[in-house]
Amino acid sequence: YNYPTKVIWLCNTPPSGNLAGDINYVPNNQYSFSNQKVYSSLSSMFTVDGIKYVMVSPSDRTCEVIDCEYNDNAKHIQIGETVTYKNIKLTVLNVNDYAFCGNPFIKDVAISHNGNIGDYAFENCDGITSIKLSNQGYVGDRAFYDCDGRRIQATINNNGFIGRWAFRSCGDLISVHIANNGSIESYAFSDCPNLYSVNIGNNGNIGSYAFSDCPNLYSADIKFYG
Repeated sequence: YNYPTKVIWLCNTPPSGNLAGDINYVPNNQYSFSNQKVYSSLSSMFTVDGIKYVMVSPSDRTCEVIDCEYNDNAKHIQIGETVTYKNIKLTVLNVNDYAFCGNPFIKDVAISHNGNIGDYAFENCDGITSIKLSNQGYVGDRAFYDCDGRRIQATINNNGFIGRWAFRSCGDLISVHIANNGSIESYAFSDCPNLYSVNIGNNGNIGSYAFSDCPNLYSADIKFYG
């Protein structure tokens, strides 16, 4: 990238000049970035097990994932329906766009919250070897794009769509097990040269070229429901 992926603006007054990133977190509506999310409690951002959260509603005790630590603290990413911070249990709503983008320290991912996994959330995380998703929302476009960890196995049991290019160019993705209630979008698993086994129990459409350019895919068990 020629400019930052994530920028967190803790100051109340926007700085002069264009220093925007792909996604910008701001504390108020005075900013005017094209891709920004406003969190009034942004300064209360907190970190648990290498994952950075921000409060959405203190009264409702809800939060979202916006960032991570880029060190060994983020080796094992586990996101459930709730997270506890200072003995307070908070409901996790969503994993935001770019939240873990480019983090080479992540080895395994297990997500089971009730929301979405944003676009580019784990793009270019080259150390991942295991992905287990059972979230109740969608898996965004390019969410795991170009993750080249060794012999990756992915298990996906979500209730939303799997976005375009979500797992495209995962060079060492070897097996995929999917049981979802949404569509698998175009090119979702394309250009995965070592993918050899796909097991799908699906309640939605499979888009064009979803498994294109997978030359070693020799086992595909696909069942449609509904």
